[in-house]
Amino acid sequence: MGQHGFARDNDFNIIDQDTNHITFELTENDETLAMYPYEFSLQITYILKAEELKVEYNIRNDDSKEMYYAIGAHPAFNLTESIDNYSIKINNGGKYNHIPLNNSLSDFNDIDELDANVPLRLSREFFKDDAQIIDTNGNDQTSFSLFNEKKVTLE
Repeated sequence: MGQHGFARDNDFNIIDQDTNHITFELTENDETLAMYPYEFSLQITYILKAEELKVEYNIRNDDSKEMYYAIGAHPAFNLTESIDNYSIKINNGGKYNHIPLNNSLSDFNDIDELDANVPLRLSREFFKDDAQIIDTNGNDQTSFSLFNEKKVTLE
């Protein structure tokens, strides 16, 4: 299995859609079973609502044994201006652990605290070591806002 798992390398089926949402589903197949020995369903729903994009993940264990999984989703945006003009706000606020990357691996020896009560200014320097990992403390309803003069919200 590659660094970013197997789901992104597979074709999803569209199982539901209308003008405001679409739901994709991936279920086990011979390729996934060779890497990940579980029967499962992964559904990803994208919902457009005014100026918001809501992303929902639904994972179902269709196997008879306990199934381990992690969603490593990280949205990307096509910015129309310099990255320095943007900020991200964790809408739930509070304090979170920021886990840096070292040679593309999580560095749990260098965790620092992120104050999510204030917007986090983006810059190329912020992403110099690749993606950023923010531990949401198991809160599966965390939402983020990317903004300059326009706001995009991800839930």
